[in-house]
Amino acid sequence: MIDPEIPEMVIERWRQVESLFLAAHEKNADEQARILDEACSSDPTRRREVESLLACEDSAADFLESDGLGAAAAPAVREPVPRGERIGPYTVLEFIGARGMGEVYKAHDQRLDRFVAVKFLPRVGAGNPEALERFEREARAASALNHPNICTIYDVGEVQGRSFLVMELLEGQPLKDRSPGKPVPLVEFAVLSRQACVGLGAAHAKGIVHRDVKPANIFSLRTGK
Repeated sequence: MIDPEIPEMVIERWRQVESLFLAAHEKNADEQARILDEACSSDPTRRREVESLLACEDSAADFLESDGLGAAAAPAVREPVPRGERIGPYTVLEFIGARGMGEVYKAHDQRLDRFVAVKFLPRVGAGNPEALERFEREARAASALNHPNICTIYDVGEVQGRSFLVMELLEGQPLKDRSPGKPVPLVEFAVLSRQACVGLGAAHAKGIVHRDVKPANIFSLRTGK
C-alpha cells in the first residue's frame, strides 16, 4: 500500500469537522441546526460533512462489518460451506474465519484465475425485498471505491437465501491480532493510522462513511503495510 502525505490543510479541516460533530452529536435536532447555522453560515460544504456524520451516528452498524440489511448486530449461526462448493464462478477452498456478522472463505475465481475472499452474511433480511435492495445498493456504492488503502469489493450475490460479498483476498492479519496484549510500536502505528485516514478520506469523497473504525477492521498486510 502506498503511504501518501496528508496535507496539513486537510488535517485542519477534519479537526474542524470533528469539533463541530462533538459539539452537536448529543443535542436535539433544533440545537444541532442552531450550532451548524452559527458555525457554517459561510461554509455549506463543512455543514454537509458534519450532517453526514450526525446522520450516520443514528445507525451503529457499518455496512462491510454488518449484515448489510439494516438489522442490529447479532451472533451469526455457523453455516459451514464445504470445500469445493461452487458459488457461481467461485470455488470455495478453505475457511478463513468467522465474526459476529458472517463467515469468510478463501475461494478461487475461475473466470479471472485469481484467489478471492467470499464473505457469507447471515440470513437476516431474507424475504425482505427492501432490505435486499439496500444491501445491493450499498454493495454497488462500496464496489465503486478503488484505492490502495481500501479492500476492493469485486462482486455481490445470493445463494440459497444467503447474501455474499466477494472481496480482495488480503494476506496478513487484523490490527487487533498484530500485537495482542502489547501496544503497537509508535512508528508503525503512525504509518498505519495515516494509511487508514487516507483510505477513509477516499471513501468520504465518494459519500461513504465507514461508521465502525476499530483495530478489528484495519488490516495489516504481510508486507508490513
